[in-house]
Amino acid sequence: NCEKNIKYITMMFCDKYYYFKLYDHSGIKIDYDNFLYENSVKGELVRLVKADDELDDDTKAAIIAIGIKALTGEEYI
Repeated sequence: NCEKNIKYITMMFCDKYYYFKLYDHSGIKIDYDNFLYENSVKGELVRLVKADDELDDDTKAAIIAIGIKALTGEEYI
């Protein structure tokens, strides 16, 4: 767990830079293997992607992440 202190970060950089932007791309890390044994669409997605031997591990992880986000209605692009 980590706390974000925007004021502190701004203070650290305001003397060094004339202009800067802060973007928060943080999110919750999800262990997709938890869905592996679920009897749901998410579980089926994880099982199908993990069973595909033609995909490398990075591609599998990206497909599962985008698929789960799409199924839960989150923004995934």
